[in-house]
Amino acid sequence: MIEPSEPSDAPPDVAGSLLAELAAGGDLVDEGGFSIDAGKALDKLRGFALADPHAYVLLLIEAAVLGGADPIEIELGAGVVSIELGPIEFSREELEQLFAAVFIDLSDADPVERRRRRALQKLAFACNAALSLEPKQIEIESGGQGSEGLHVRLSPEQKLGELESRKLVAGARVRVHHGAIASLAQVQSPEEALIRSHCAYSPAAIFIGDERISQGLRFALHVQLVPDELRFSPQVRKRTRITLDGAPIGLAGLRYSGNQPAVVSILTNGVLAERFELGSASRRAAPDFGAIVDVDLPKDLGQAKLLRGPEFTRVLDAIWAVHDKIAPAKFGDATGVASDQPAERSHEGIYLPMLILGIGTVLTMFGFGSGGWLMTLGLATAALGVVILLFRIPRN
Repeated sequence: MIEPSEPSDAPPDVAGSLLAELAAGGDLVDEGGFSIDAGKALDKLRGFALADPHAYVLLLIEAAVLGGADPIEIELGAGVVSIELGPIEFSREELEQLFAAVFIDLSDADPVERRRRRALQKLAFACNAALSLEPKQIEIESGGQGSEGLHVRLSPEQKLGELESRKLVAGARVRVHHGAIASLAQVQSPEEALIRSHCAYSPAAIFIGDERISQGLRFALHVQLVPDELRFSPQVRKRTRITLDGAPIGLAGLRYSGNQPAVVSILTNGVLAERFELGSASRRAAPDFGAIVDVDLPKDLGQAKLLRGPEFTRVLDAIWAVHDKIAPAKFGDATGVASDQPAERSHEGIYLPMLILGIGTVLTMFGFGSGGWLMTLGLATAALGVVILLFRIPRN
C-alpha cells in the first residue's frame, strides 16, 4: 500500500475507462439507471488484485471512517476479523449489486451522500481482496432505524452473496471468517500487522479490542527516541496546519531528524497510502521538513497507487505552500515567520537532554541483567534526560 512518489501508470480515470470498455462490450445493464451488472464488475476487478490481499482490512477501516464509525472497533481472534462500519446504512439493491459499487457515479452526490457511496466502494474493494484469500465466508450486516436489517453472506462458492432479511442492530458491520487453524499458526495475524503499520498516525480512534492503535497525525512528525513512547520524543518546530479550501487536512513542521530529506505521508481516510520524499532537482525541499495529511484521494482499481490527477496536485500544492512559509529563507522567499505555532527554539537546546537520555538508556541496558546500582543509575539518568527534554521542546 505504500509506494514511492513516482507518477502512477494508471490513467486519470481508471473506473471511467473500464466503464467505457464494458459499455462497448455490451456488459452494461439498464435497470432504471445506467449501471453495470455485479458479476461483470467482479470479473473485471479480478485483474486488479492487491499486492497483499490481507490489506482488505485497511480498506474496511477506510469504509468505517467514511461510514462515520467513532470509535472504529476491530476484533481479531479465532480466525475471525470483525469491524464496525458505523451508523451507515446500505440498501438491498446496493448489497445485492455490491461489486457494481466500484463504478458508482459520485458527481451528482452531496458531501454526505458522497461519503456513503465511497464507503460502499471501499467495502466492495475489500470484499474482492478478501475473497482471494479463500475465506470460509464474509458476512455483511446493515441495520436501519425502524426498518428491516439486511444480512449478506459471501464465500468462494457464492462470490456475489446470499442476501436475507434479519432483525439487526442499527449500523453496519463486516466479519471475515478465515478459520481458527490458520489463526493459531501466527502470534500476530497479517491483518494486525497491517493495521499497526498503516494506522499508527491516524486521526481516527482505531481500537483492536481494548487497545488504541492510532496516536494522531502530530506524532508522525516526532522523532522517536524511546521505543513505544512518542510522547517523550522531540516534537517538530514551527508546527503548522495544512489546509485545503479552508479546511484543515494535516500538519507540517521541521523535525529534529538530523538534516534528513523532507518527507510527506499521505493518509486516505485514516490509513497510510503513500510516504515519499518531497522535492526534486528543480525544486528543493528543506531538510527535516515533514508533512502528513489525511484526505480522500482517488486510487487505481488495485487500490495500490494514488492517482496523480488534479486532486493529488491540489494537495501537494497545499503542502508546498506550508513548506515555503516555514522553511529557511534559502529554500524560497519565505522567512519562516508565518507559522501558527510559537517561534522555533534552537537546535542546541535539545542536544544535551538527548545525549543524557541516550547515556541513561545504555546504562540501563547494561545493568538490566544484573540489576543493582548500574541499572538504578541508568534509569535515573534517562529520567533526567526526559525531564530536560520536556522543558526544552515546544509544547503541542
